[in-house]
Amino acid sequence: MRKIAFIAFIVLIALSGCERRPSPSDYMEMKKARKDFKKHRKEWIEEMHRVEQGIDWRVIDRETRRAKTALRLAKPALIAGTTETLADGHLYGRWIERGSDNLSGRMHTADVDFDRGYIYNGSSGGNIWRANLDGEGWISLNDEMQINDINMVRVIDHAGGKRLIVAGSWPASVYFTDDEGVNWHSADGLDAIRSWGWFRSCQIANDSTRSIYLLGSEWDYDLWRQRTVIYKSVDHGESFFKIYDHGLSPNLHDLWTSRFDTTDVFLLIRETLTVFGICGIDTISTIPLSGGITEVTNVNLTGCYRDDEHYFYTAYAYNAGHSDIYGSSADAESWSYRGRVEEHPFLLSGNNFTCSNINPNNLFFGAVQAYRSFDGGATWTMHNNWWDYYGNEATMLHADIPGIDAILTPSGEEFLLISTDGGLYISRDSMMSVNNLSLSGLAVSQYYSTYTCRFDPNIIYAGSQDQGFQRCQSDSGGMLDFDQLISGDYGHIVSCDGGYSIWTNYCGFTMFYPNAISSDWKVTWEFEGSNYLWLPPLMEDPTAADRVFLGGGGTDGGAHIWHLRAHALWISATELSFDFSLGEENIKVAAMAYSPIDPHFRYVLTNVGNFFYSTDGGTVWERSPAFTGPESHYFYGSSIIASPVNLGTVFIAGSGYSNPAVYRSIDHGLSFTPMDDGLPNTLIYEMAITPESELLFAATEVGPYAFIFDEDRWFDIAGHSAPDQVYWTVDYIPAISTARFGTYGRGIWDFVLDSVTAISETEEHHLPIKASLRAHPNPFNSEVTISFELPRESLGELNIYDSGGRLITRLHSGIFKAGGNSFVWNAKTLSGVDVPSGNYLALLTIDDLTSNTKLVLVK
Repeated sequence: MRKIAFIAFIVLIALSGCERRPSPSDYMEMKKARKDFKKHRKEWIEEMHRVEQGIDWRVIDRETRRAKTALRLAKPALIAGTTETLADGHLYGRWIERGSDNLSGRMHTADVDFDRGYIYNGSSGGNIWRANLDGEGWISLNDEMQINDINMVRVIDHAGGKRLIVAGSWPASVYFTDDEGVNWHSADGLDAIRSWGWFRSCQIANDSTRSIYLLGSEWDYDLWRQRTVIYKSVDHGESFFKIYDHGLSPNLHDLWTSRFDTTDVFLLIRETLTVFGICGIDTISTIPLSGGITEVTNVNLTGCYRDDEHYFYTAYAYNAGHSDIYGSSADAESWSYRGRVEEHPFLLSGNNFTCSNINPNNLFFGAVQAYRSFDGGATWTMHNNWWDYYGNEATMLHADIPGIDAILTPSGEEFLLISTDGGLYISRDSMMSVNNLSLSGLAVSQYYSTYTCRFDPNIIYAGSQDQGFQRCQSDSGGMLDFDQLISGDYGHIVSCDGGYSIWTNYCGFTMFYPNAISSDWKVTWEFEGSNYLWLPPLMEDPTAADRVFLGGGGTDGGAHIWHLRAHALWISATELSFDFSLGEENIKVAAMAYSPIDPHFRYVLTNVGNFFYSTDGGTVWERSPAFTGPESHYFYGSSIIASPVNLGTVFIAGSGYSNPAVYRSIDHGLSFTPMDDGLPNTLIYEMAITPESELLFAATEVGPYAFIFDEDRWFDIAGHSAPDQVYWTVDYIPAISTARFGTYGRGIWDFVLDSVTAISETEEHHLPIKASLRAHPNPFNSEVTISFELPRESLGELNIYDSGGRLITRLHSGIFKAGGNSFVWNAKTLSGVDVPSGNYLALLTIDDLTSNTKLVLVK
């Protein structure tokens, strides 16, 4: 009887809505697994953007985005919320920013303008944000264009006013504005590193010209290898020239100069500290590394200039996972080992290893957690464990620390601006305490998924990077506040009962909220077996809200669907028998869907583009014959939409760099045809369709798009107001005629649909052109002819890139004629150097669309 009473008591607790949270140790294991996985970030980013070998997806996206930005900047700006005419006159709608208003994402580095009382901060989404010194009134200064991987944000005096200078790491770029972002200008002299390269350290000296030094890596086309370079500007960032060129890895270099005092500019090269002198680089001293340099993955240099003396510190990150700290005597005459931090710097930019400007013994180190040392690096104190943030968002640091900037006030006092994956913090006591400056208005959340309650659109659920699974229970029409119900990374939010209950995935388990609209109670099921995507797909069970289908791996590998059923305190799971890998390795379930007209018809797409269909509710499956669709990205999968009005019509989407990103079938998947007219070659994360099948929306790597069925083509619907971002998710909410897009770095944006119209056949309009490129001979050994046809005279570029994304040569820039065009490439670079055998990419850009073809050089 005691056992029965105890079970009844537990069930009663569950049904009363009490929350079941994993313990801190559970969180630690989940976070550790996530961090271990992200050590291989480069590999999984490549997996996310699946593309034919020899084609660099970054080049295609970069050129698409550049062309889109140029067209947008040529048009007058509009205030968000203004009705726009889009899709060449076919579509009318409004873009409205929704937030999150209170849960910020990753920031990189910051600066302060005390004359005007502004803080500037660069976000992971590529935006420059400005607020007053209290962190109030945040606004984005560059929604119309991204500055990727921001490494430096600095404000300097210029021509009687202020100039804001921003450096982006990849692709390497420098922009400046003299009017707070109304007009942005690109620096000259960086073509070589911009075509292929990146910056890892950027410094501005306090000399007479406020010289700017940029340390990075670019490609040597003669020796065909990367080189470490330093560029310098003496005109406040308008132009740059190269002052240093070395074959050593840029990760074994770092720059430092005092931010507030007039000092020299110092360069660390492996174990050697040098200084830029009148005649070049002069050696100062050598650091006696006890662990050697062989296992070092990254070096950082910081310092302090105090009482006419320089004090330097270096951090050497080792493969084993720790960082060794060395410190110098005054003016670096000698060095000694000081201590160790048992982590690597979170990012390798050099912005998160910082010395105080007024006390040379005070050091700060940003990793997963933030650390401080008051004895020159001998001992280190963690500010707070990352899980302490939850419930203490105002006074505890969020996990992951990309930047720590030590700022001096005009009166000589110092404070720290700490950039985290949860926004920006300030500390006025050397990181003994911190205050969150991003509790309102810093809308930089990184969203993987959203779902809006169908019977009450005021209730919105969201899955984000690092800021967990979120819920908003009140929509007042403006920026939204969200409550974080659990931390981590969540996506694929589905519901069978319109959002009363919710299923979603973490990277490692599936979670179910039986009363999601008002309760925090949840149950979870950890993935069994192996071979899952990072965030594997979910499909609601059309017959029961407490059941869901998970596209996973298997207890013995393979690619199986799991049928999960939620109980009061646990989730039971049944592994279905069909193996979608068909015995092949590394095949995963990437997307699932059923027909809303007849749920017996079900569809599955794998990560390599294999499509399967079932006519009996998933008992028997058949693979589409002689067809391979778009591949998925490893992190999140692909997208399938079954038509709500035509039984048998199915749309599939995924990676579209080497092939169409979208295909359509009208026979349940027996056959498919491409459906990419008007769509750039890019990656589609998710699609959503209107109930009457008028519009199909797509969230893509380069912006929001809509397919208008009456016109049978895609249109860019970003208009004047939607930010230049990666659009990761889209959910169409019929009750409010809204396509809700979630971006990866700029929060949630709603496209409120006003109307879809049919344009008169006699009305003059010019749709963007996407040409089909041909190459002959291909493969080739000396020269190749690239040809294409255009319906009208058009302005554009035809460039050649190698497999690493490096610009090799520009075949044409300007007007292309109507009709046939052809150009010959002689397998040489811009400077006339012969290129080696390998894969190359011919990329044509016209308007805001790109076309490409692979070239194979065999000598």
